[in-house]
Amino acid sequence: MEMARTMADLFPDGRDKVKVLDAAAGTGLIGMELFKVGFKNLDAVDGAKGMLAVAESKHIYQRLICQYLGENKLGIDGRIYDAVTMSGGVGRDGVPTAGFKDVLSVIKPGGVFVHITRSEYCSKIDEYRDTTLPLFEKLAEEGKLRLETEKTFPVFFDGKEGVISVYRVL
Repeated sequence: MEMARTMADLFPDGRDKVKVLDAAAGTGLIGMELFKVGFKNLDAVDGAKGMLAVAESKHIYQRLICQYLGENKLGIDGRIYDAVTMSGGVGRDGVPTAGFKDVLSVIKPGGVFVHITRSEYCSKIDEYRDTTLPLFEKLAEEGKLRLETEKTFPVFFDGKEGVISVYRVL
């Protein structure tokens, strides 16, 4: 899985100590892949109780937060995560800009936000969430965030091309 490979490259050592928030975690598919490559300090946030129940049954998360991103603050005090991962989150029913602000606000300076989605959503981001891309651009202009890498790969979901982006919080 592309997310696990990217995270493993970003954190070649001490993965069991890296504090990761799996945002929009769903049933924990990304969390399970991260766990398999050595990330053991995982938390999850998702708004669907049923999906979080499935994620909880995998016994890989330290904390599960049932919360829709962007509706309220996450209830996490301070910048405590070394990394936040998110799979999807962009599209017609994607995470609103406030949700991206929430997850970025809990990442330590020097930490990363790793986002993976379908390439087609990136090309249509203005149509779906016309304020999300400007948020990232604005934070970059303010010196708070930097796009480190962005690459496409052939098969992400449902046979569609994917794109994975790594942002560094400054």
